[in-house]
Amino acid sequence: MNIAFINFNKRWAGVKTWTVDYGQELVKLGHRVVMIIRKGTGHKDIYESAGFTVYEIRAGMKYNPSTIYKLSKILIKNDVDVSVVNISKDLNIGATASKLSGIPVVHRIGLINDIRNRFEDRALHKTIVDAVVVPSHFLKAELSEIKWFNTAKINVIPNSKMAENYPVPERKGEGKVFGITSRLDASKGHDLLLEAFSRVLKEIPDATLNIAGTGKREGRIREQIKELGLEDSVTLHGFIKDIPAFLSGLDVYVLTSLEESFGNTVLEAMFAALPVVSFDTGGVPEVLGGTGILTPTGDVEALAEKMIITARDAALRRERGEAARKRAEEVYDLKKNTHRLVELLEEVISPR
Repeated sequence: MNIAFINFNKRWAGVKTWTVDYGQELVKLGHRVVMIIRKGTGHKDIYESAGFTVYEIRAGMKYNPSTIYKLSKILIKNDVDVSVVNISKDLNIGATASKLSGIPVVHRIGLINDIRNRFEDRALHKTIVDAVVVPSHFLKAELSEIKWFNTAKINVIPNSKMAENYPVPERKGEGKVFGITSRLDASKGHDLLLEAFSRVLKEIPDATLNIAGTGKREGRIREQIKELGLEDSVTLHGFIKDIPAFLSGLDVYVLTSLEESFGNTVLEAMFAALPVVSFDTGGVPEVLGGTGILTPTGDVEALAEKMIITARDAALRRERGEAARKRAEEVYDLKKNTHRLVELLEEVISPR
């Protein structure tokens, strides 16, 4: 198959990680991946190194006829069999160009907010979208509550990883190194994490917190670190390319997202055999499958308490980390789930 992934999102987010992960496996299986992205994102090299054929174009306004025409030419030139789109601009431009070119469309939805109860969304899903992919049963249930949404089109294909890319180190740490890999966005709750960590330091003075990621909240996070006097204990690492290496240096992974349809970073921590302390939010409990240590969402005191307990209990860390790795290998194996994606794409293409 020739598969086009269309993503006009400016920032690097979970859907792009999903695209690279699954796209690489599709290439290994002999399929061809065409990646169409917004010009100027700086992500072209990442996709090319994954083995994709990459096109950069300017998206312009919604339903931009010039962009739709250019995109149609690219799709036809590359003999694309099926297009996978994501955010609303991918849908109104990418899906439209695909359908006009006689190409079926799969809409990958990562967040409930990707869908609005607008005439536009209702019309596009009724007339253009052939199938929907979501990463969790939690999100499928949320979409099923939308009266006009055709739930028969929904397919759960979770974010997945290759276990061999996450070698499990022999952790000899004392449980004092905490970390998070997440976009620096208000919804990720870094402010609550810093408050909780300041309480952890009162019990474990030599604990450290490592924060990987970039985003619009970076300035505010730096200010809060100074306000709480955490400069010597918290490190902002910025954008990290080698996530497995970063995770190998941690003892405990902490997630403070206030909303999360899946939790791709949690999955990475699970593959790294890390114990996960997280807010009980969205699809995270589904992903963890009982292997994590959950606290009520937004409860800083409870979060700090669980962080301290986990740091002090080596047996608990080992038990939860091993259980997390086992679940990740069984449920979120990329090779196995890529075959599920291939089956879906072939099913969508077959009526042509």
